[in-house]
Amino acid sequence: MDKNFNKSDFLNNYQDKKPIVFKNCFDVNSLSWEKINEIIERSNIHSDDFKVAYQGIVDKGCYIETFDEVGITRYRLMKPVIYNLLKNGATLIANKIVNEPAIDEFARQIARLTGRQTVTSMYVAFGDKDSYKAHWDTRDVFAIQIKGRKRWVIYEPTFPNPLYMQQSKYFEETHPCPDMPYMDIILEEGDMLYVPCGWWHNPSPLGEETVHLAIGTFPAFGLDYMEWLLKKLPDFHEIRKPMSNWQNDNANLAIIANQIQELMTNQSTYNEFMQEFIGEKRVESNLALELLGDGKINELPMTAMLRLNSNQPYNENDEFIIANGAKLTLDNEFKEIILYIANHSVVSVSDIFDNFKDIEQEKLMNALYGLCLNDIVEVVSY
Repeated sequence: MDKNFNKSDFLNNYQDKKPIVFKNCFDVNSLSWEKINEIIERSNIHSDDFKVAYQGIVDKGCYIETFDEVGITRYRLMKPVIYNLLKNGATLIANKIVNEPAIDEFARQIARLTGRQTVTSMYVAFGDKDSYKAHWDTRDVFAIQIKGRKRWVIYEPTFPNPLYMQQSKYFEETHPCPDMPYMDIILEEGDMLYVPCGWWHNPSPLGEETVHLAIGTFPAFGLDYMEWLLKKLPDFHEIRKPMSNWQNDNANLAIIANQIQELMTNQSTYNEFMQEFIGEKRVESNLALELLGDGKINELPMTAMLRLNSNQPYNENDEFIIANGAKLTLDNEFKEIILYIANHSVVSVSDIFDNFKDIEQEKLMNALYGLCLNDIVEVVSY
């Protein structure tokens, strides 16, 4: 992401509020056509996450063949069919892309920006037909243009903050898309568009090659909090009482309402929920078998680049961090080191040693190696 990107301006003025375009925000040269083709080839084409849109969603039987390979049922793209569909204006869509380093790096930066879990999709087209009509998403979306250009027409929300079950196709009559666009723009390679949840949008190819990533972000919602609280309610005696009629039950229901209100507005309850919510999330990290799986090696190269396996922001007032499900208390002499790693996108072992010369070298190396061994810190490269 562009080093001049103003994170605080985005979080304060745009996230969850309104769309914005960031011109030339990313260097997208790393995603060559060779890599894009490989990613498509590795996609789970038989799942619902892989689609071809052409006058609606194309039936998979039209472009996927099934065959037997040594007793295993395999699925394969019928390439002539795919090529013909694309030539005629279809859009190829690969959703929920995982374990693809060239893609994961973009998603990781969006996750660090927002502190939220991400899911990435890729859209490929060469024609001029829309893959979908105007619609809203039930998540925030960051669209990063990888190849060519694409037009986006954005409209203000008519049903604010829809949840996952409240898709726009169910509300087209009661909450239709506005006639007047809020924004009509063309994304070029390296540009990023942010579209908040619930904002109508219609992305359109321009009759030329176009590839973009759509990175959705997923925060905790009030509904998640309420569902989590339900697990605690059986602890209340009043909620376990049998019900018969309003005259008999209304006083008890008032007590239950007060108990629930006290529980859900208690800061410690809220903090417990957020810890569990964050603790359930995982960050895709690289394997480093040659460093962490070899019994003869117990230290990291000084050139190794490290990154914390968490997308949450941390500061010196925090008492712990949560990384890939592991809760690490920040109450020892290594607190500053962990926060130093947390507040850098990547940092070298050498740089850490230079900045913490007061800590004994072997002790510091053992701590860093242990963090990597337990998947709290990732070895990005070396």
